[in-house]
Amino acid sequence: MAHLERNIVIRAPAERVWGVLVDPVRSPDWEAGLVAVERADALLDQADTSCIQIMNFRGRTLEGECQVTEAFAPHTRVVRI
Repeated sequence: MAHLERNIVIRAPAERVWGVLVDPVRSPDWEAGLVAVERADALLDQADTSCIQIMNFRGRTLEGECQVTEAFAPHTRVVRI
């Protein structure tokens, strides 16, 4: 199974960053290639929450489920796409 881990530094309070990260409605504003989010009934801040992401990748439109597998606010979130 493929594994990708990203660590970045953002100069803002962790709680503020977490609020943006877990709000699926705001995801297209900051996530490259993401053009829409569907079936996002809740914040993605707990295990087993999910949404459908619509992405443009190399000229193709892809649709996939984004499911939270682990969440430890406000520092760590693991998702499966």
